[in-house]
Amino acid sequence: AVFDLEEGGVGLSETLFDQLDQWVQSAHRLLTSCKCLTGCPRCLMIAGCESGNEFLDKQGAIKILSSVMPVSNSN
Repeated sequence: AVFDLEEGGVGLSETLFDQLDQWVQSAHRLLTSCKCLTGCPRCLMIAGCESGNEFLDKQGAIKILSSVMPVSNSN
């Protein structure tokens, strides 16, 4: 999760958007390399989550990330 608690933000949105492909690939790599089945603090869960990480879905996240990952041009 990436969020900014500062009203009006601190200007990171554009930088993060410009690096979106890298973020998606890194998140996908983190989820798929973790040996847990449903998500754990290493790959998906957030300490102190107000909903107790109840709505997180590791396999769903992998599917979403896979669908938006950039296609590599190996030619």
